[in-house]
Amino acid sequence: MKSLFLIPVIFFSFIGCDDAEPKAGEYEIISGVSKLPELICYDLEGKEEKIIHRPGEILLLNVWGIHCGPCIEEIPGLNRLVEKYKENNKIRFMALTGYSTDREDLESFLKEHKFDFAQRRIKEKYKKILNIDRIPTTIICNQKGIITYYIQGGGPTTYKYIDRIIQTLLSGGILTL
Repeated sequence: MKSLFLIPVIFFSFIGCDDAEPKAGEYEIISGVSKLPELICYDLEGKEEKIIHRPGEILLLNVWGIHCGPCIEEIPGLNRLVEKYKENNKIRFMALTGYSTDREDLESFLKEHKFDFAQRRIKEKYKKILNIDRIPTTIICNQKGIITYYIQGGGPTTYKYIDRIIQTLLSGGILTL
């Protein structure tokens, strides 16, 4: 018998960029085992690589854009998480931006705005595979590679909630809504 997992999809009232605007406090619960699909991404030099979950790690993927206000607002808090967990090799932070973003524009942005996540670019089809219709979106996979938390929207305090999720996963617990 298959185990069923509940994946909270959390919509913040300070939602991100794009058209769809959920109501404040609205939650969508997706049930079923949802492993991170195989994703192809590109480093800043254009070299292709696969995003693969490593057994035992917590993987945090932040999908963002250089022209997205809420994305930019949450960067300092996300950097705090990298600093806090820098000694923990069981947590990996990756930032994914659209492949259509001009590489030079992205590099220029990153020179002006410190963002400590490993930077990768993804093609639009992977945003569709991950069901991302607005940015920022943060996807957190637990130590078994299951997408456990899916947060759409963000802002300057999003990192506090993400930190609570990381602490819960590290302790072996489950964060409930």
